[in-house]
Amino acid sequence: MNYIIENIVYNNVYKKNIQDKGNFGKIIPVCKESKKNEKFALKMSKEGELGQIRNEIKILKLFKGKIGSENIINLWGCDETKGYLLLDLAEKDLGDYLKEKEIGEKKVQVIMIQIINGLKFIHHLDVVHGDLKATNILYFGKSKFKICDFGRSFLLKEKKECERDLQNIGYLLKNDFYKSKMDKSPAEFSELFKKLVPNPTVTAEEVYDLLVNMKF
Repeated sequence: MNYIIENIVYNNVYKKNIQDKGNFGKIIPVCKESKKNEKFALKMSKEGELGQIRNEIKILKLFKGKIGSENIINLWGCDETKGYLLLDLAEKDLGDYLKEKEIGEKKVQVIMIQIINGLKFIHHLDVVHGDLKATNILYFGKSKFKICDFGRSFLLKEKKECERDLQNIGYLLKNDFYKSKMDKSPAEFSELFKKLVPNPTVTAEEVYDLLVNMKF
């Protein structure tokens, strides 16, 4: 299948906002030559970082076709030799989303549930993301978020290693959500934060249950 690089204004904006934010690659919006309405993100390895791209390909292949992966970026194709990945095309990352949107506690809950749902999925497959942060969570419109960038991910040797991802969730609450246009953190999030930072005392499943049962 041949792909062509899009050059319409929407994708120029996307490239400006997203292209240089990947740790191990740059992003170029593309579409199928035969179906130009089907758009994807072509991720290419930067010089000297082919190993991380190959690691990401290996991890994403573990997820492909598995039930429960709706909050994980999809791998549509790849070239391990050249270091190319064909992924879902997002509108922006969570960091930019929070800068532009005025969100309340309920919206934070909706976003966090999706992030934790993604963590539940990868932890169940014994994968640790290893670099969870706002720029590695993508927004696809209609309140849909997915975890991306698995270049630093690894297969866990013991369950305790999952705590690294959960600790990063705590930092995400503190450094991104709390510093966005939220006036203050509600008591429920404060309690959750205490459980996550600095040493997580809960699993992704327990965090998910806590989030789902919050009432605002």
